[in-house]
Amino acid sequence: MKKVLLFILAIALFQISQAQITKGNWMMGGNGSFEKSDQTSPTFDVKATTIALSPNVGYFLVDQFAVGARLKLDYEYLNYPNVETKHTRLFAGPFVRYYFLDNERVVNFFSEAAFQLLIDQYKSTVPNGGYNRGSDNRLGSYSLSLGTAVFLNSSVAIEGAISYERVPQNENGTKVSNLGLKIGFQIHLQKDSY
Repeated sequence: MKKVLLFILAIALFQISQAQITKGNWMMGGNGSFEKSDQTSPTFDVKATTIALSPNVGYFLVDQFAVGARLKLDYEYLNYPNVETKHTRLFAGPFVRYYFLDNERVVNFFSEAAFQLLIDQYKSTVPNGGYNRGSDNRLGSYSLSLGTAVFLNSSVAIEGAISYERVPQNENGTKVSNLGLKIGFQIHLQKDSY
């Protein structure tokens, strides 16, 4: 039974797929993540929960090259001793993506560059029952990604990418750099031909 399943999987991966990464087609998709962490130090413990959703839409200007827009909503809840912090970040902006192999491939590789405006807001509950609302920051965020798309059929691809994101220094002098792994999907919509 295992040999039959491996054979079917091999055929699926090596068959020719008419992936819709050609001029005039649209793609829609995105990714999401959930993270829960505990940080322990000699002075205090922190519990964190983070949820992120990132939908996108793109259009192929030429074969294998798409431009589009992406939103990302990132919500983080931090529980310090006697202080709870809710942190909301909204990213929005354009991206460009290039697929390296032609549209006949089941497995394709891509690179992506994006700029996103970051609106950053947080609110902390303090021990006296009040709250301290932090400033709303508006910053630009830059990211570069390299990834792989596996087309399950001519329209649906599952993606994995390594991404580097950089947020320049804000008024408090804080700089943020993130290196991460993204997993998501894209639906490729074929243009109508009459």
